[in-house]
Amino acid sequence: MDTQPPVYVFDAAKPYASLNQSSLSSSVARNFWRSARWCIDGSAILSTTEDRALRVHQLSETTPGQLTTAAFPQPDSIVSSLWFPPATLASPETFCFAAAIRDSPLKLIDGITGVHRASYPIVDHRERFVAPHSLAFNTSATKMYCGFQSAIEIFDVANPGHGTSARLKTSASKASKDGQTGIISALSFNPDGSGLFAAGSYDGSVALYQEDGREAVGWLDGVEGGGVTQLGWHPLNSAVAFVSSRRSRALQVFDLRYPTKPLARLDRDGQTNQRIWFDVDPWGRWVASGDQVSGPSNILHRADSREEWICTSLGYQ
Repeated sequence: MDTQPPVYVFDAAKPYASLNQSSLSSSVARNFWRSARWCIDGSAILSTTEDRALRVHQLSETTPGQLTTAAFPQPDSIVSSLWFPPATLASPETFCFAAAIRDSPLKLIDGITGVHRASYPIVDHRERFVAPHSLAFNTSATKMYCGFQSAIEIFDVANPGHGTSARLKTSASKASKDGQTGIISALSFNPDGSGLFAAGSYDGSVALYQEDGREAVGWLDGVEGGGVTQLGWHPLNSAVAFVSSRRSRALQVFDLRYPTKPLARLDRDGQTNQRIWFDVDPWGRWVASGDQVSGPSNILHRADSREEWICTSLGYQ
């Protein structure tokens, strides 16, 4: 059995599959992509677009590179979305995703039919529905964590409905200077199964929490930019975390064993308030990131053999 990681071919002239937003059926003249995420086995992509639609793009099993798209229009803006971790077309009962729609309860949506399987309402002090800005499932996929203003709502996936959630307050009040203030804009669980997760805020802070705890157990110092937009982990080294921020020209790499300053910077052009997504390959050798320039993405390479981080930009349309 071959256990070697794959050799990637970043060839702009030969994409395996592509889909232009202009080919989507939409009433919005200048529709554009907001996010795109693979499900765990790579059989489908969940995308969000400016026209308030969630779409699932399935890769054909018979025609290489062909995508079949199902669109699920929503009544208002899509604030956040995330695949259910074990989602796969091979097991239709798992093939679903969570979606937060403005002024609506959080929903678990079937990825084939678009039917709402369950609702998880977050209600503020004015009895209004809150759409969380960030979503994360714990590593066992039994709980869903939802970030919003100075708080994280925690749902048992198997127990939807009103009055079933717990609330972790990251700050005592809006006026408080203690804890994490502002919108909790990014959440990510450490893949090592320890229950540790990171929470990032638009106030520029990144705190570490335990799944069974009520207070931060640590902080990452030296986060730059104007607010955290995404967090991630090295898949084979649970001590290494990645931080992406708006109005920042780099992805920052942190080592939890030395949290007082960043371990490295991976440069990119990101002087914008928009979320610029990144992803890490399963072997931790490559970090792929967009930038604010129209056109190529950046491919950022980690040289494991020399224990240093190398940033290279490869044109990939």
